[in-house]
Amino acid sequence: MASTNDVGLAPDRIRNPSGTHLEDLNCLICHNILWKPVACQQCEAYFCSACIRKWLTDGRIDCPLGRESYMERACSRFVNTLLSKLQIACIYESKGCREILPYEAVEKHETQCGYQPQQCPGCRSSFLKSEIETHISRCELIEFTCDDCKIVYKRRDASQNHNDVICVKEQFRQYRCQSQEEMRQLKKQFQQDIDKSQTEFKQLKEQFQQDACQSQKQIKQLKEDLDKLQHDYSTNTANVAQSIINIIQQHQFATPGTYEALDCKGRRCIKCGQCRDWYFIGDAETWKSIRNNKKWTWNERNRWDEDLVYDHFKRRDDATCPTQRPVSQQHSSAFRRRAISPVFSQYKQNNIGGITDHHYCLCEDNIVA
Repeated sequence: MASTNDVGLAPDRIRNPSGTHLEDLNCLICHNILWKPVACQQCEAYFCSACIRKWLTDGRIDCPLGRESYMERACSRFVNTLLSKLQIACIYESKGCREILPYEAVEKHETQCGYQPQQCPGCRSSFLKSEIETHISRCELIEFTCDDCKIVYKRRDASQNHNDVICVKEQFRQYRCQSQEEMRQLKKQFQQDIDKSQTEFKQLKEQFQQDACQSQKQIKQLKEDLDKLQHDYSTNTANVAQSIINIIQQHQFATPGTYEALDCKGRRCIKCGQCRDWYFIGDAETWKSIRNNKKWTWNERNRWDEDLVYDHFKRRDDATCPTQRPVSQQHSSAFRRRAISPVFSQYKQNNIGGITDHHYCLCEDNIVA
């Protein structure tokens, strides 16, 4: 008899067929009594659930009875009622089981039936489920595996193939083999790590050399750029300074034709019209006194001669006035007075005098070149 897990129930297992038309309960694929039935929604045909699954796994989608696509639905209550009334003999009846079961109890009983045959894992002989445990406990061909040394041995060979001494020796042998294998693995891993480290070090060294070379090129380029910037800065500074000088000069000197030309051929100041080719280089107090020469006392006038105050005027580098400073310490006072051509005005009230016909520009800003 076939297992109920594979196909439907064989008709000869039914014990109360009277009054029941078994052909109405047949699967249209295996032609046995329906087992766990389902129905086709298109044609109302009934099949065992295992049979129709096998049919559909072959790549088919059509119903076994027609060309319509198979659409499954639950079996009708009428069919389920007829099946529930059946009394069915156990599939292991030939082995000695005498149980007669209702349809719903068949599956549970047959999975637990003591008459189902089972094979001994040692001698491969077949025994009833109720007898298999007793046989296994005595079978000389049953194999055991030691939890400590992992030796596999049969019951009949236990005294020869496995005892305490053999177990300890085998454990030691396995431990030694395992240690040797671990040592080989560690040595292999260590060598791999060394090779990897050497490769990485070589790559880092090459990268460092490349970076160093690149850095040197960048430093060289930066130095060249800096030198160029310094040169450009110096050039621009000189140009700016010259431009400033030109601008200052444009604002210092009168445009030719504004005044009559000086006898000394010097350039006239744009403000006062005197020769601006000379500028004052002394201290601020003396410059203030010189610019206030119209209010000089006799002592201040004498200071002009005796202290050589006129030596504090310096000729500009680009001056057009050819006159060299005509006075120095070796000249007499009279000569110095004639050289600078001062005319001292006499005032009756305070008896003071000043430079009334002077040669130099005495504007306040005539203190820079």
